[in-house]
Amino acid sequence: MIIWNAVDWMILVGLLVCVVVWPTQLITDRQNRWLRIVVVGLCAFQLGVDGPRAQLLPAYLVAAVFLVRLIPRRSTLPATPSKEGIGKKIVRFSVIVGTGFVLLVSILLCLIFPRFEYPAPTGKYALGMDEIRLIDSSRLEFYTAAPNDHREVTVRVTYPAEAGSESEGLPRGTAHSDAAEMLTLLLPNSITLSWGAIPTHAKVHARVATAQAKYPVLIFSHGFPTGTPEQNTVLVEELASHGYIVMAINHSWQSFYYQLADGTMANLRGLTKLERELGPPQTDAQKSEQNTLWKQVLDQKNATVAAQTDLMRRVIAADSRAQKFNALTHSLVSDDQRFVMGSLNTLQTSDPLLAGHLDIERIGVFGHSAGGTASQITCALDRRCRAGINLDGFQPLLLDLPPLATPFMLMNNSQNYHRLVPHEQSKAASYVVRVKGASHLDFMDAMLSMSILKRWGLLGSIETQRMYQLTNEYVLAFFDQHLLEQQQPLLEGPSDRYPEVTFLSRRP
Repeated sequence: MIIWNAVDWMILVGLLVCVVVWPTQLITDRQNRWLRIVVVGLCAFQLGVDGPRAQLLPAYLVAAVFLVRLIPRRSTLPATPSKEGIGKKIVRFSVIVGTGFVLLVSILLCLIFPRFEYPAPTGKYALGMDEIRLIDSSRLEFYTAAPNDHREVTVRVTYPAEAGSESEGLPRGTAHSDAAEMLTLLLPNSITLSWGAIPTHAKVHARVATAQAKYPVLIFSHGFPTGTPEQNTVLVEELASHGYIVMAINHSWQSFYYQLADGTMANLRGLTKLERELGPPQTDAQKSEQNTLWKQVLDQKNATVAAQTDLMRRVIAADSRAQKFNALTHSLVSDDQRFVMGSLNTLQTSDPLLAGHLDIERIGVFGHSAGGTASQITCALDRRCRAGINLDGFQPLLLDLPPLATPFMLMNNSQNYHRLVPHEQSKAASYVVRVKGASHLDFMDAMLSMSILKRWGLLGSIETQRMYQLTNEYVLAFFDQHLLEQQQPLLEGPSDRYPEVTFLSRRP
């Protein structure tokens, strides 16, 4: 990782030097030519051995320009000295400025999306990975509205696997890079999506570990609209290493990328359909009223549950678009979760890898952001969910759900006090884990994949490894206690080990 990161920057610095010396006489033509040969060769070496990276795409274009200039030109006319006209000077200057700008874009992308490695999980199990495509014949696809086009999702499964010789020679699973996912918005295809893939700790199609006959199942949902099933790889791998089969759903048309069975990329283009369904945008007066109400919601630190509920009902009543958004997005994700739960019986008998290994009596559901909100809907409506977690998801639009009768945990940053309503109304064990210094993005892998955002104030102040340790331990303790019935001291009250956590709990 360190070596390839150095190669990336050698390419970028080398190309930048080539751009700078292009219009000058700082070095001789011969030296200039050899400089270009070295830099283009280094770029070709990186492409051939390491593979293309989305962050370096602009740099590849600049290298291509210099490669073309290395090709000797033949001329049948005698060489005669001539002055460069003003037109040629303008073209030359424009090319130099343009290539310099393109190169700076690549440098910026490498700063925003640096190379990184996933931290090793701490559990005793090695990891396997598989992907399953499921089609729900009972639901038509909302985002296409095409006749007989049924809802389709893929599920990324991470599970306890046999180690040693059982998995030797098997390829490691990979996660898509954030830069490559963004590139698919411009170039929607599976080739660019694979650029800069990040190796995980799971072996593809490794045999399920036989230490246990069956393993409890956890269903994970990503955020909206820029979430992916790999966005919480660190947490997913940690859970799987401790004996859980984790199924991360890629919610088609509501994810940063999704590839249909026919190869079509079905990513955020669905937002156009969603925008039409939500109706006309709010007027300035409605936005002002809405902002005032939301500020009151976010500021009500000490309000009673009744007062919070009343205020949030006023917010909902003032925003019909928010009500529709909840029905069309969160509810759709919840439907996907319940569809996957309903598919477990079939997978238990027919899936080549998982058959016989799924403990479908012990199912947990969790998610981040919109996926966390959907998890609360699922656990409130479907008793197959035995325990659930909402990682910093939205709450105010869920007031009409029945009180939770399933153990549930709300993990959120320190600003979201309005999330106490479902906690206070719960009829089962309920926990609130409020993390001081955390932001919304700190509950996913953005701390690694976009670490520079912390310097820009777009991530929380909490240290990255501390946040991972805290999240992993609380989530694992919750599922161990409520799916495996293993008592967890961490859930008995505030912990001296985590003074940055405000911990609340209620017992039925």
